[in-house]
Amino acid sequence: MASLPPRPTRLQRAWAAVLLALLMPALPALLGGCGSRVLLVDQGPQAYYQTAFPVRDTSRELERTFRSLHRVVYTAEYETFYFTPDAGVMESDLEDPAVLERAVEQFTELDSKAGTAVVVARAEAAMALVTNDHVVHFPPVRILHLDDDALRLPRGQRRVASVSIRRGEWGVLADNPELGTFAVLARDPVTDLAILEVSLPEWVPPTAFPRLGLPSGDPGRLSWGSFVYVLGYPSGYAMVTRAIVSDPDRDLRGGFLTDGLWNEGISGGVLLAVRGDTGALEWVGVARAGAGTREVRLQPGGFDFLEGDEGVLYEGPIFAESTLRIQYGITLSVSMTLIRSFLDEHRTLLQRRGHDLRRY
Repeated sequence: MASLPPRPTRLQRAWAAVLLALLMPALPALLGGCGSRVLLVDQGPQAYYQTAFPVRDTSRELERTFRSLHRVVYTAEYETFYFTPDAGVMESDLEDPAVLERAVEQFTELDSKAGTAVVVARAEAAMALVTNDHVVHFPPVRILHLDDDALRLPRGQRRVASVSIRRGEWGVLADNPELGTFAVLARDPVTDLAILEVSLPEWVPPTAFPRLGLPSGDPGRLSWGSFVYVLGYPSGYAMVTRAIVSDPDRDLRGGFLTDGLWNEGISGGVLLAVRGDTGALEWVGVARAGAGTREVRLQPGGFDFLEGDEGVLYEGPIFAESTLRIQYGITLSVSMTLIRSFLDEHRTLLQRRGHDLRRY
């Protein structure tokens, strides 16, 4: 039976360690093309929220998030009364309901708008959602003045061309109309937030219509260039897009701008930031609206422009018309800081109705 080789002495082991330390720098050259080199780069401190496109797959989290998002359609019914210029109806005259009898034409019309809402609480028989106030708001009265009066006279002296009076309003979740109409529990036009409640019939399973499962984030820790996902229902389509944050914490309440290109229906959609340390998604706000400015333009009155009329001299009346010019790529958001404050303000009301808001 062969004997085992003798164990190296302490001195031999020490010399072996010294020799290995001397050879380590030369190993790449000794190994030639068979070796590979690893370059370590100091990337510096990681931002609280990522400023680059996420490298981790987030598709499942985004899909789960959409289960808590719903398309809101809000409708108002208006009764409209038209007056002739000779009727001489002034805005102050509208305080007397009898003035409506002087209308020469009367009809009823419907006006609708759409947006996105997110489930924040789920009770056994109802769920609570958050959206923008402007999505579920119509003015009680609309007044249209005669064009010539609008040009020549101050507001208090203008004659009324028509008045539309709101006779009713209601809203539904367009993706689940079988649930019926919802109620607006609370609203704040200043922060542009509203809380909706939808009653759930007994046949709805308890796992349906889950509340948003993502944690609420800290929009005050967004930075220039932070990457955010935007999820909602622009033009009625369930879509996810992305945007880059600018002017973070612009109002000391977590407010920020993004370069997202919003379309009608995205209002109320959620904005999700990506944590820099874990890659987890956090809810940091809701989409609000695109920036815009009012412009006054001179328009010809009663002139139907047809092809070939470019060289025709127009000699009719000219009227001033106000139009909204959208500034694409400059979009506004409501921060999670304001959303939490809004929910706190109405927490007692929601708790009395069985809604648990401890997550927020």
